[in-house]
Amino acid sequence: MNNANVISVNPGVKTLGELNINEINLARLSRTISNTGRSTSSFKKALDFTFGIGRTTASSMSSRLLAVRTVAGTLFSAFGTLSLAGSSMIALPHLLAVSSLVLGLSLLTGLCTRIASLAAAAMAFIASYSALMSGTLDSTALLVAVSGVVFCVLGPGRYSADAYLRSGLHRIYRNMHRYDPERNADKLNFEYNAFSAVDRLR
Repeated sequence: MNNANVISVNPGVKTLGELNINEINLARLSRTISNTGRSTSSFKKALDFTFGIGRTTASSMSSRLLAVRTVAGTLFSAFGTLSLAGSSMIALPHLLAVSSLVLGLSLLTGLCTRIASLAAAAMAFIASYSALMSGTLDSTALLVAVSGVVFCVLGPGRYSADAYLRSGLHRIYRNMHRYDPERNADKLNFEYNAFSAVDRLR
């Protein structure tokens, strides 16, 4: 006949004090695991915002972006290169020529696309404003500015160097902050083997 005064507990724990210590340590471990997960999630959101790539970025949209990026990147790279080389075919202000070249190379490679697009758009708006103040309309500056804003909003898509850079940074951060049960158990004066076999009171 079962004795109603006997409860099933971890046989390695002999006193109520030790049971209480185990409960406290388990709560600390739980908070450590939870905090690690929240930290990784926040870093991933920061990467998604910086590179303009996330889980919602569709492959079909990325394919279209790759085609548009290739055409626009080639065009802007040619504008910038010819202007900086002093070609008579196209003459752009030095600031606009550099911005066009940087934007073109960024679009072609898909590297730092969002940051380069934002910087190029800002420089192009400045060049366009300067042209308006002098009584002329610089269509090339407007084209670079609008393109910069568009690609800053859309991002480079999954088929880009930014996608690989984002994945690599996230993997490095996750490995650096990965929960190590043995290491954390040592900090809490709690053996991992005992933790794995512990039978919490219900």
